[in-house]
Amino acid sequence: LQYNEFSISGTAKIIGNTATDNGGGVYVLPNMSSTFNVSGAPVIKDNRKDTAPNNVYLEDDTRIITITDALQTGAHIGINSPLETGEGKYFAQGSASYTVKETDAAHFHPDEEKTPPIKAAVTTGTAEYGNSKLGWIEMLKVARIDSTEYYTVQEAVTAAGPVSSGTVITSVVDAT
Repeated sequence: LQYNEFSISGTAKIIGNTATDNGGGVYVLPNMSSTFNVSGAPVIKDNRKDTAPNNVYLEDDTRIITITDALQTGAHIGINSPLETGEGKYFAQGSASYTVKETDAAHFHPDEEKTPPIKAAVTTGTAEYGNSKLGWIEMLKVARIDSTEYYTVQEAVTAAGPVSSGTVITSVVDAT
């Protein structure tokens, strides 16, 4: 995507494509004239660069996805780059008429496994990027069985086995 505007909305799908370079699904080049808009329940997944997951490839953080309206149930957007966490590292933003919400963040998924795992989260933005942005944050471990900690309660429950096993799952999150 260069010098253009591309929008995917409704229930449109980009699934199962393979490229020899980045952008098995969508490749957004770093150019101030390129705009990639999403809304509704689009699905961009199971695309590859050779054999590696490569759904939406953002060349760098000068081009990020613009969310023009709420993402709906069923939306799934795989992001290949950038997958860095921290201040100033964003991959999506709201539009002039739409403010990004946590419910939107839940529809974005990193193409790569990271340690610690990462998830999308809303951060405050500037007028330049609408009212908010999405970036990656490191997930915190939330449960413990003996000395092993887990990133989700579901992981801990699965590791504990049957309910009758008597395993104690302890919260490691400060509730205050």
